Amino acid sequence: MLARGIRDSIPSKTHEPTAKELKEQAERDAWRAKYPSVYAERLTKVSRTWDWFSSGRLSLGLYSIDWRDNYREFCADQCYDGPTSRVEDHLNAVVIALVSAAVLIEHKRAVAAEKARIRAEEVERRRREEARKERAEQRREYPFKIADAYSKFRSMGQQ
Repeated sequence: MLARGIRDSIPSKTHEPTAKELKEQAERDAWRAKYPSVYAERLTKVSRTWDWFSSGRLSLGLYSIDWRDNYREFCADQCYDGPTSRVEDHLNAVVIALVSAAVLIEHKRAVAAEKARIRAEEVERRRREEARKERAEQRREYPFKIADAYSKFRSMGQQ
């Protein structure tokens, strides 16, 4: 699977709580002090921690995520807007990375299919070997079964 992402590289700064958020936080703290068993400690914060704002800089990334590699992520290509270049200037490299990532994914699938084929052949080989051993055992036991049957037949005739 090849995932792609175009996003704004988003910088952040620490959030300064507003008067309303501070008032609500004080109310929650009071309720938590009054009823500690009802209000859990994990719900301690009213306001967010960070303020996110757009930088106007885009980033483009191609990622190959494969379940055969325990969902390990492989970054095929990633480019950013910068002071000297834009994402649009890197589209040729992105297309090349897309093709190379597709080839890599195809190779991984072929390797997985080959491993599965080898496993299936090994299972089939084991099954045939067991069947061959079973037939050989039956061939070894056959004369003894015939001899037993013949001895029973002869003993029935002498009675």
